[in-house]
Amino acid sequence: MTMKELRILPPLAIARLGSAAEPLDNYTVEDDPDHPLGFRRIKGAETLIVDEDSGEISQTRVPAALTFKEDGRIRPVAPFLEVFALTEKGVLEPLDLDLLSRHGLAPSNITWKVSVANRKVVRRTGDDKDLVAADTGWFAGHEKQPLKGHSRNFIAPDRFVDFGHVRFIKPNARFPGIRFRFMPAKGLIYGTKLARPAEPDPVIPADRAIYKEHGGWYGFEVRDDSDVFQNETMPPSLFAISPPAPPWLHDNKAVSRGYLDDACDGLVKVRLTLPGGRTLVAAARISAGPPALVPDSMFVRSLADDLDQVIHGPDVPPDEPYEVTLARARDTIRRAYETVRFMNVALLNGNAYQQRPPLSLDSMPEEEAADTERGIRPVMSAASVDTLAILALHQQVYAALGGGAAPWFLRLLRRPEEVADFTDHGRRKMPALMSGADNNYLALTHRQIDTIRKAAESSLFPTPAPAEPPKLTPRNLSAQLHYVAAGNPVSSRPVTAVANCDPGLEMDFRAVWRRMFEGIVLREYDNLVVDVDPHPPDQGRQGWRATVCCAWTAFR
Repeated sequence: MTMKELRILPPLAIARLGSAAEPLDNYTVEDDPDHPLGFRRIKGAETLIVDEDSGEISQTRVPAALTFKEDGRIRPVAPFLEVFALTEKGVLEPLDLDLLSRHGLAPSNITWKVSVANRKVVRRTGDDKDLVAADTGWFAGHEKQPLKGHSRNFIAPDRFVDFGHVRFIKPNARFPGIRFRFMPAKGLIYGTKLARPAEPDPVIPADRAIYKEHGGWYGFEVRDDSDVFQNETMPPSLFAISPPAPPWLHDNKAVSRGYLDDACDGLVKVRLTLPGGRTLVAAARISAGPPALVPDSMFVRSLADDLDQVIHGPDVPPDEPYEVTLARARDTIRRAYETVRFMNVALLNGNAYQQRPPLSLDSMPEEEAADTERGIRPVMSAASVDTLAILALHQQVYAALGGGAAPWFLRLLRRPEEVADFTDHGRRKMPALMSGADNNYLALTHRQIDTIRKAAESSLFPTPAPAEPPKLTPRNLSAQLHYVAAGNPVSSRPVTAVANCDPGLEMDFRAVWRRMFEGIVLREYDNLVVDVDPHPPDQGRQGWRATVCCAWTAFR
């Protein structure tokens, strides 16, 4: 039997920053059948304990109660990755000691390579020396491999941002599978020695004052009057600024304090050398983001929703079983309900609070006013909207979806092409009061909306059909995406990652679209061309607009 390919599953794993010594135990969340819109129940699951010295799994445990902190510090989420082999049988088999032995191989024939980076600063400044990157090179063995992020704009070659470490888990008789683990960083802030000229920075200790003190990211600002092309992100001032911007600031200018964080994302590669010298290589993506601070609730639009649309397209197939469609539709409405539940709807609506003026920063009324150059105005009637009122609306939609009522609520859903509809009717659609990646109103994906539409329309005349669980096959990309590796908490999966929102969380999915067309690089939130390949001598195409029509790309 011959191994033809390797796969790393899950193909995308999300770590969570934390400074506690012990990583978070494995857990899952369950619905309460008696309270379908209640808080999800957090339940401990089998946790793999890795021996610090040998690097092998020495034991397992199922925690009776889950603790997210240890000695006042947040416990990091350190996901495992598992290796599978595509054999001549045409199936994916776990790569383990037995499969290796049958091919005359051993774990020593396996090597790994990890390349991760934090591109937040270089994305802002456009200076390649601001890239903070770590690369382990190919390695074997089971020792911890530190991820030291270096930048050419650091004050010395030996200064680095600690991105955490990775490890090839040593297989043994009880746990023979080939596994890999990513332990993320602690969630620390790095910067310069100075907060203002000649004054020490009160936030950054000496050992993390690693960025050069003058120029570059420290003191960086976007200038509207500059003749030099500057590629802004969205929102433009999403970084720590000095001095702090007053609440009446409307020009969105900011001066950077030079801070960097220790989040990162990148690729894990595994390489297996077969007898005769043939080599198999596979890759997966890892990312480090903030802790899941609301672990018993989920966001209305997750990274999994975006990826499912990429894999399956915008429309639900007509032969999909009704129960499957209904379950996914109700889950979306429930996640919308949960998202509203942890929002202060009145403040985000722009309501005045205790005789203070309406919230002018980080709310959709403010974002909309900046885009349209109109005054800040509440989205809904300030006298009638609060969190409980919006929750009640979501409860009605959820009940109607499962009760066979006519689909009256479909007109309430905001479609992607309606995100910049600033009429009162457009502003009040669902999801409400939240910003998308383009600074306009957040919308569900086309596939989410089509799922709700089909579930609502079919609920009048359902045609039940048995639903089979997804099978892990070489061609079933959805099953691979949602594969649950042993020991991984639910917070390590794309379903818990925020999608199409402001960058800086688990990952910015908009970066996928930047290189959709060969030879050009687009700004992720609109059609501005920021780079071309090969580079023209005068960089003359920077700042051009790309118009896409059918399969053709033209510049104007």
